[in-house]
Amino acid sequence: MASENLLNYIWKTQILPQAGYSFSRLHSVGYSLIALQEMNLAHYYPQVYWNTACLSVNAGADENNDDNKGTKYGKVATAIENMKRRGIQVDLPDINKAGFGFKPNVETNSIIFGLKGLNGIGDDLVHLIIENRPYHSFEDFVNRMYDTKIVKKKQMIQLIKGGCFEAFGDRKEIMRKFINHIFEPKEKLTMANFKQIIELGLVPEKFKLNVRFFRFKDYISKFVYKTVQKPKDKLFILDDISAQFLNEHFSEECIKDVVDGRLIISEKQFKKEYDKKMECVKEWLSQEETLKLFNNQLLELEWEANASGTISEWEMSSLSFYHSEHELVHLNKDKYGVSNFFELPEEPIVVKTYISKGIERSIFELTRIAGTVLDKDKNKHTITLLTLEGVVTVKFYAGNFSWYNKQISEKGSDGKKTILESSWFTRGNKLLITGFRRGNQFIPRTYKDSIYKHTVALIKEIDHEGNLSLQTERTMV
Repeated sequence: MASENLLNYIWKTQILPQAGYSFSRLHSVGYSLIALQEMNLAHYYPQVYWNTACLSVNAGADENNDDNKGTKYGKVATAIENMKRRGIQVDLPDINKAGFGFKPNVETNSIIFGLKGLNGIGDDLVHLIIENRPYHSFEDFVNRMYDTKIVKKKQMIQLIKGGCFEAFGDRKEIMRKFINHIFEPKEKLTMANFKQIIELGLVPEKFKLNVRFFRFKDYISKFVYKTVQKPKDKLFILDDISAQFLNEHFSEECIKDVVDGRLIISEKQFKKEYDKKMECVKEWLSQEETLKLFNNQLLELEWEANASGTISEWEMSSLSFYHSEHELVHLNKDKYGVSNFFELPEEPIVVKTYISKGIERSIFELTRIAGTVLDKDKNKHTITLLTLEGVVTVKFYAGNFSWYNKQISEKGSDGKKTILESSWFTRGNKLLITGFRRGNQFIPRTYKDSIYKHTVALIKEIDHEGNLSLQTERTMV
């Protein structure tokens, strides 16, 4: 039997202090009920159910809630990557199987990505997609959902990039089908198309001089000296360079006057001679082969505008996580001094110390990490970086965070702002960061005598050999 002293100790030292902190009965009942539900879920159901529930909360993807908040894409991506490290796979959202939120697949121990989690896909559209199932083919979906304007072009692009139609074929081929579907080819070409044809670099070398004629006409048309009503005409005034070009390639029939030493020419007369010189170009434009060449180029431009990049880039853009390989999987780590954050010591290694203002300070051994930005926290001055090995929190000084996070713009003469460069901490950007690990965070840092001069570098490109194209300075106004 316990002694009275022990009982008094337990009551006065352990229970009474806790009673002063504990919730009231109303709170206790509510939290106890939640705890029992969680225990039941954890005990009787596979772990994938718990992971799915957590992911749904982070995504704000509760289909029973009529007032869902915006999807927290950064938190979703972070949660997914942490789950993948624990062996939980997240499947692509199948257009016929994916729900509003995330669903567990016990047979494969995986989570089916919810349509709500796709960038640019709102609640109403998700419900409409589910209501109109099943879809028998990609063409069936396009006919019933896109051609009827239920799904917009940008939303279709995101659905394809996110792998929603992989059951119907290869993702790139599906995208090519859609681009062909929305592309409207030209039925014939005229001189009105010649400027764009020049810009696309499609004009044969033999029409080099004709291109100069075209640009000459476009240039002098900006300098109207007088408009004549009867007979209807325009008079252009030429500068010295354009006058010299006229004298070299055109007759004097179009010259009407000389004012202050400058030629005045008639548009009507000039155009007669110009049209004759451009007849060979018009004949070339009328050829079927030229039309085909032009349309093929326009089709490629449509692809570049909507579907450029790798499958990994598509997934980060649409799903905010990599279902396939990381974009930096081929990075030459040795060349750029990149380390595995999770293998670094939790306390930074001191290489030397110095005295500043009477205080001993340390200089730490520096390394680098590289990854894709998933999220940022302006209040905590942190970013969430997806490295090849997992998710890392990077903690900045306030000033340093603000510098790389700000959007750089320039005000034009019309008062309108033009964005020159977005935040480097935009989700999907890839960064190379110099610093050291401290606890569970990476601290960006460089020193005057260190080989690395910048804490952050923006990765613009990575080639097949793992070499990086880096931007180390922010764009200056």
